[in-house]
Amino acid sequence: MPDDFDLLTHTREGKDIWLNVSTIVLSERRKPLLVHLFRDVTYQKHNEDVVQNILNFLHMGEPPNGDGNSAIRKVICRENALSALTRREIEVLQFLAEGLSTVGIAQRIGVSAFTVRNHVRNTLRKLNLHSKAQAISFVFTNHLL
Repeated sequence: MPDDFDLLTHTREGKDIWLNVSTIVLSERRKPLLVHLFRDVTYQKHNEDVVQNILNFLHMGEPPNGDGNSAIRKVICRENALSALTRREIEVLQFLAEGLSTVGIAQRIGVSAFTVRNHVRNTLRKLNLHSKAQAISFVFTNHLL
């Protein structure tokens, strides 16, 4: 099993990313070979942080500051909202975010435009949103693409 560790670094644009670095030494050769594998684990780290914050919130009641409390409540509400959506509703949201029209989505998934309109309407209601633009913003904010 190779040794590995997580490393916080930055992209050229200055965005924080987490990399998992594995080091493998192949010494069975005449000249040993050292191999480094880099994997982007930013999304996994984010998920671990969210779960840990929720667990802390549930165990301790209130986070140390008001901002954390608000952020944790938003995460819990978002996760509850996403769990209320059907697979088809999430799929329709993703197609909306890709720029497809109602008719385009209907053709892609093989249903009528009226059915797509109903999926959009139900999704907006479940997520407490008021427009397709808000729904598209929700997709990108919550990394559903």
